[in-house]
Amino acid sequence: MPLPERCVSVLLTAVACFAAGCNSNSGPERSVVTGQVKVNGAPLVAGVVKLYPTENSTAPMSAADIVDGKFVVNNLGGAAVGKYRVEINAYKMETSKVAGEVYENRIQYLPAEYNKKSTLTLEVPSGEQGVTKDFELTVDPKLLPREGDTGRPRDPAK
Repeated sequence: MPLPERCVSVLLTAVACFAAGCNSNSGPERSVVTGQVKVNGAPLVAGVVKLYPTENSTAPMSAADIVDGKFVVNNLGGAAVGKYRVEINAYKMETSKVAGEVYENRIQYLPAEYNKKSTLTLEVPSGEQGVTKDFELTVDPKLLPREGDTGRPRDPAK
């Protein structure tokens, strides 16, 4: 078989094997996780929810953006069945001035008990089509961002 035909044959075989593997159900059982995050009773404007498997779980880590208080973990069909430690992160922008230069700093404003030292948990049981989990967080009002602060740097062109 000439080299170009052999290359095409090998390529087609590789694509077929890859496609078969991607479409198989050989991965972990998964379920879509939805929910709401409220801070002091109001929807969290923007943030991220992260699901870290506990030490007794073989499930992979999952995450989703929080938008207007709502999140949906649905990548690859959702979170794998198992137990998770939940981290919720939300940021605000603060400016600082150093030697005449102005800098914007992205600051985590949720207490560590909701992220780095989180005690929040979630279990995704086997056989469920979907799991709903809501989180009510309490934060000192002095730590909250100003109205309209999305935790993203401002566009200098505006």
